[in-house]
Amino acid sequence: AGGEEPPSPPADGQAERDELREGSELAKEFELAWRRKTGLEEIRAREKASIDALIDSQIAQIQAVKDQMDIDLARSQAATNEALRQHTEAALRAIDAKADEAQRIGRAQFDAILRGESPA
Repeated sequence: AGGEEPPSPPADGQAERDELREGSELAKEFELAWRRKTGLEEIRAREKASIDALIDSQIAQIQAVKDQMDIDLARSQAATNEALRQHTEAALRAIDAKADEAQRIGRAQFDAILRGESPA
């Protein structure tokens, strides 16, 4: 005999314990993987919420600028309308003055004709 003994078969129940140990290690690896996945999902959810909040903030800023532009446009239109109204009123007063002057001149010429004078 060569002095070496063949490996003895595992003691009674050793195989079951080895399987349980391997199963336990697999369960730990699965749990770690699950925690990593869950952690990544939480990070993604926080990042998405942060991005959504940023987008909402930018939309609100754009809406505020649009609202201000609408106000400025309305003021500009009101100022333009007022200037146009004043210009139209001034033009109508000038037309009325010319009409009054023409009527006065026409009346003076008519009166001159009635008196037998030559209209000027």
